[in-house]
Amino acid sequence: MTRIPFTWAKNDASVREAYCEQFLREHPHSAVHAILYEDVPEIREALERMRVRQNLPKADTSKISAYTDFIWNDAGQGHQMNIYVTSAGFKRTAHSLHDAIHIHEYQHAADHKDGINLHDGTRIDWRNARLLRPALRSILLETRAYSKDILSHINEDSPAIRQYTSDAVGILDEFIDALCEIKPDNDLEQTVMVYCAGTINSTFERDLRHHNTEEL
Repeated sequence: MTRIPFTWAKNDASVREAYCEQFLREHPHSAVHAILYEDVPEIREALERMRVRQNLPKADTSKISAYTDFIWNDAGQGHQMNIYVTSAGFKRTAHSLHDAIHIHEYQHAADHKDGINLHDGTRIDWRNARLLRPALRSILLETRAYSKDILSHINEDSPAIRQYTSDAVGILDEFIDALCEIKPDNDLEQTVMVYCAGTINSTFERDLRHHNTEEL
């Protein structure tokens, strides 16, 4: 079987589906069923409608390179997920697309398969996710994924990585603002809000501490 290099898939849309299949063979994960190429404009439109409906921080959905269809009613029941890659992913570098899938989307898939265990022992899964408003559920998922993005690159230093982590920091900053606007309806929402804020602050502190140490 001929291996498809990223540059080939970048320039030839006809091999992108095969490239995505190859990616999963080379980087298997117990939570991922398939990686599929979905070059459909309606995807980004649907993502933007979801963002507006859930009052999430603004994101340029035209730049979303990969995503998962997270189903909260199924979260924590051990089921695998599909990851979908868009044409925007092939406008990035091979390293950038790799990280978007292997770090960010794999985190979503793992959270879907296993549920989310918070620091205090609380578990968020299909049994209690309905107690969280949609915006807070999304902030929880993305806080975990963007924090992992930042910490996974903490020892790397290149213009592309600095831009990537800077964008992630900016999104987490917006999450802090969004959390400040939420008045919890129940104890579980309060617990998740505290977890998200603590995770973001811890990520920022580790990132800042690392860069301050480098400058010494």
